[in-house]
Amino acid sequence: MRRAPVIEVQELRAALERLLNAVEGRFGPAVDLAADYYWTVDARAAYEPHEDPSGNVGAGQLSDDVDSIRELLGRDDDPIIWHDLSHVVGVLGRIAALDRP
Repeated sequence: MRRAPVIEVQELRAALERLLNAVEGRFGPAVDLAADYYWTVDARAAYEPHEDPSGNVGAGQLSDDVDSIRELLGRDDDPIIWHDLSHVVGVLGRIAALDRP
């Protein structure tokens, strides 16, 4: 059985920096997300490929994601990793969709 992959946090940091530099080059310093609502699959269900995810489909809202990211940046407490990352993922997913041919 193949072992699950492991990635270094520094690798993620470097990849995100490189990608965000490319996003800024393509879209400028602010990205018009040009949408608000989108479909989501619960993060835990997304990684259970042998299970039917249909009961775990929901909706996300980019305006909520942006507000939550800005709130995170203004907070002094530790991030709630699963929650705060889900908002970042929503925005990054939209940017990916905008870049698709």
